This record gives sequence, structure tokens and C-alpha cells, in this order.
Amino acid sequence: MNDATFASFGGTTRGPARWLAGLRASVRRAPRGRHAPRLAIDGLPEKWAAFAPGAVHGLYTTPGTRACDALIWDTAREGGSEHVTVVRALPRDEVAAQLRARGLSADERAPGWPRYLNVLALPDEESGVPLRVALRALVRRGLRSRSLSIIEGAERWFTWDDPAALSREGDFLARWCAKRRVSLLLIFRAEPVETDLARPPMSPANPFETSGTLHMRFAGVARMGELAGELRWHVDFWRTGQTLAANETCALRLNASGALVAELEPPSHGRIPARLSAADAERVVVTRSLVGAEAWLPADWEPYADNAAVFAACRDAHAASIVFALDPDTPLADLCAMIHSLRKRRGGALKIAVALRGHGIGLHHELLLLRVGADAVLPRDLPFSRLSLALRSLQGHLHTGPIVDDPAAALAAAQPDALSGYAPLAGFCDRVAAVLQRGHMLALPHVLVELTVRDDVSHLDALCATLSRQPGRIATVDATHVYVFLFACEPPEAHDRLGPLLDAPGAELFSDRKLYVGSGIVHRLDVMREHARHTQAPDYSDVLPVAPASLPRLTPVENAPARALHRAPVAVKGRTEDGPATRPHAQRCALPIRREVGA
Repeated sequence: MNDATFASFGGTTRGPARWLAGLRASVRRAPRGRHAPRLAIDGLPEKWAAFAPGAVHGLYTTPGTRACDALIWDTAREGGSEHVTVVRALPRDEVAAQLRARGLSADERAPGWPRYLNVLALPDEESGVPLRVALRALVRRGLRSRSLSIIEGAERWFTWDDPAALSREGDFLARWCAKRRVSLLLIFRAEPVETDLARPPMSPANPFETSGTLHMRFAGVARMGELAGELRWHVDFWRTGQTLAANETCALRLNASGALVAELEPPSHGRIPARLSAADAERVVVTRSLVGAEAWLPADWEPYADNAAVFAACRDAHAASIVFALDPDTPLADLCAMIHSLRKRRGGALKIAVALRGHGIGLHHELLLLRVGADAVLPRDLPFSRLSLALRSLQGHLHTGPIVDDPAAALAAAQPDALSGYAPLAGFCDRVAAVLQRGHMLALPHVLVELTVRDDVSHLDALCATLSRQPGRIATVDATHVYVFLFACEPPEAHDRLGPLLDAPGAELFSDRKLYVGSGIVHRLDVMREHARHTQAPDYSDVLPVAPASLPRLTPVENAPARALHRAPVAVKGRTEDGPATRPHAQRCALPIRREVGA
């Protein structure tokens, strides 16, 4: 490779007048002192961004993207060095067009740019260039000492398939930069990584299994790429003076002017300042049913026919607000799949809301929507003005919550038990444990209610007062207590679910009550199983078999379970639901009532 390999744009000459002007400028700047050059990413910590003088730094990314172009040109302009050399791995005409778009020309110096800016183009046909030859050509084309140099396509200059040669090239490059006090940023091509940025990217020809021998002589190595649709910055290691940063990561955004900005994790209050918003941050995509017959819509609102059309319109969105409608005819599985797909592919900057229409949903379904990627579930039949206000409150929001991997499995976990009513003690414990395990991925809250039966009340009276056909609600009894499991319930909601059991006339049946949540339920189930081994618990399976949740609810009348069973038909073994009029009534329990010791 010779000097003609690089196409120059506005490079400096070595004439006496230009040399003398540069000397005067250096003398004028000497008393003020200068900061070390750095990457031009707004908000990136200094320990991740500052270039070490006379050292080599590596960046693995995908050339030609908006993020890569912004990083190169902004670092050249605002990196803090008056002597900058930029090498682009692009055709000459394309590099010239990018310079013109940024106000640069060969005739006059553009304001805001370094005084000595040397831009070179590396033709595509140069597939492999020896490192020493490339460096000599850079010096001939105007590379200055004590300068900043950004080299795109640097993977062409190294022998990746020979670890020994790669180590020698790294040593030579480190000595060359130290001798000339050149801060060098090498940009290596990496294919887009959609899985895990914590794993090293791959070279076009070779996996970077040998890159460690090269990185040993670098002052820093970082990666920039998309993860689940979100642009991420990952620092493998970065040395700044005596400070070493390693294995650090943050999100990146392109603001309205096209510059890169960093959002450190965790974000402050889950929000991004308005200046960090992407270009489509003001865009609102909704279903037509949510806007109704409104005569006026904001300019950035886009109504579509249904949820499927909204999903199709947002495949390339970055930070838009998306509102899906959930009505009785909406397939919940399809809605969860669409939300999960958008969140996984487009990242956390999207604002995804679900507006209820025509009916409400349970806590378990609301948690399901949040865990598949929604930011908010809006109240039922929200007026248009309130809908607009709710969406404005999401502006700048960044989704940081956990997201399930499989929306179909999450939907199954959110469904209550298919049976309700009574269960024997052992079966009750097994079924509750299974529900807890199934709902772990959604962190569903449940409540286990322990009701202490009064001494003068039979077990069957107390048990029948608690029976319900609510989905997922089952009850059992042991020697002294009745236990009721409430699916997808918070403790404040337990009072409404149980109704009169916690007030009169429940006070006539129970002397005490306790609520167990979270790990307390698991511990209490273990205690119940242990007591069942030593204490005989009553079993009413022959009178109160577990009934499907769709059957009518049992309604106790005047604390008389026999009359309640007679008036409210229930399934009994060997009989139909309606049963004969002469069916026997349930008798009061004759088992002794004993108090548990140490309960």
C-alpha cells in the first residue's frame, strides 16, 4: 500500500507558512493547559471516555450505522484535540458527502471543528494491509504527533489467525503510539449482536479468540451494538490514569440532533430527560376505538384500525408511545405476544400502554401485561382527555422492569386454578404449592387466610361459610383452623374477597384470623403438612367434593350449613347436581376440637 491508498479531504500541508501558524497557535494555548481527548458521548463517565495519551483503544461496532457515524464525527469535532486524523472505510464520494453535510469544505476552515483536521478514505479493495505499511502511509498523509486518530476498518491491518503475529503487531502499535504521543482509536467491524453484549463479538472471518493477545497492549476496549432493539455501550476495560473501569454497561440514545447520549443505569426515577429523547419520542400510535369520534387529534397521533395494525406500524419505532386496546373480544394471548415482541426487539425506550375498554381485568392479568413488556395498564373507558394526559406522563420513560422470556408460559401462569371450593388438607397444600410455583415467573401475589374456629362451632359450619366458586379460591380445614387460599390477591384486597367472613356474622364462627403472604405461605404450608402427620384432620370429600369454578357459589344461610346445602344444590358422589328432595343433610362434625400447640 502506498500513499495514494488514502484519499485526503482538507488535510494539512507542510509548507512554512502553515507550520509557523501552527507553532504560534501552540504557544498561545500552552499556558492554559489542555484536557485529554475523549469520546464525544454526552453523559458518558470520564473514566469510560477519556483517551490515554500515546495509547491504543479499541471499539467493536457495526460501521455505517447512524451511531457509528455520530461517534466518529462528534469525537473528531468535540473530542478536545486540535490535531485530528479520521480514516473512514468508505468510498471517497460517500466520505465527501458526509463532510459536506456537516458544513466542511476544502476551501475554508469550518467553525467548531479542529484547526488541523485530516480526513482520509480507505478504499474497499484494500482487504488486507500490513500494519507497518498502513502506519507509514498515515504519517505521509499528515498524521501529527500529540494528536487524536480515529481509524475505521482497522481489522484489515491485523493477522487474526496467528496469535504470535498478532501479539507482535500489538507490541509494535503500542510502542509506535507512545513514541509519537498519538491517542489512537481503532474501530473494528463486528456483526450486529442480538443476544448478549457480555459475550465478545465475532470478526467477519475469525472469532476473536486470539484478540486477548492484542488487547493486552491496549488502554481500553469497548463495544457498541444493539441488544433486544436497544443501543448499548459496553466497556470491557478502560484505563484512565490510575483508574480502571471494567465490565460496565449503559444505554445509548441518539437525540434530536443525531448526537449520542448515555443513560446510566439505573436511570433516575425511570425517566430520561427530554433532551435525550429519540426522534420519534412525540409519536403516538393508538387504535381507532380509543379516539372514537374525536373531531381533533394532536398532530403526532396516528390512529389505526385495530391492535394488529398498531403492531405493524411500530415495527421500526424507537421511542414512540403505543396504546393497545383490550376489550372482551381481544385475544389476550395475541396481545401479550405483540407487546412482548415489540419490547424485545425495539428496547426499553418504547412507551407501551394497554387501555381497557368495556370491562376490567383482574390483578393477575394486569401483572401479566406488565411482565410481557407493557409500561402501564390504563383504567377502563378512560376519556380522551385523560388518555392524552396519561400518555404525556409517560414521556421520557424508560422501561427497566423484568420481562419474561416466553409470553405463552406467562399467560398460562397467570390463569387461576380450574377448580375451586373444598380440598382435603393434603391436596390443599399440594395445589397451593403448585400455584405458587407456576406463578413465580410473574411474581403473582397471593394470600393464605388462617381462620381459628370457635370451640362451640363445628368444622363443617365454619368450612361451608368460606366456600366459594371464585376461580382459584379453595379452602380446607384441620383440627382447629379453616384455611382459605386467595389467588392473585393483595392483603388489602383480602377483606373484600372474603366479605362477611371477617366481619359479622363471621365473628360468630371464628375467634381469630391471620394473613400469610409471599414466603410466609410456603412456611405455613410446611407447618400444616407437619401437623397433619401427627393430628387427624377432618375430611369432607364425600360431602363437599372439589367443584369446578364455573358452578354456582355456595351461600350459607343463617349459619346453618345443612339448610344451605339443601337449598343450594351441590355435587355429591353418586347423585346429580339437582339430586332428590330426600337427600340426607350433612351432620355436624363429631370430632373433638383441639387447639394446636405452638401454632
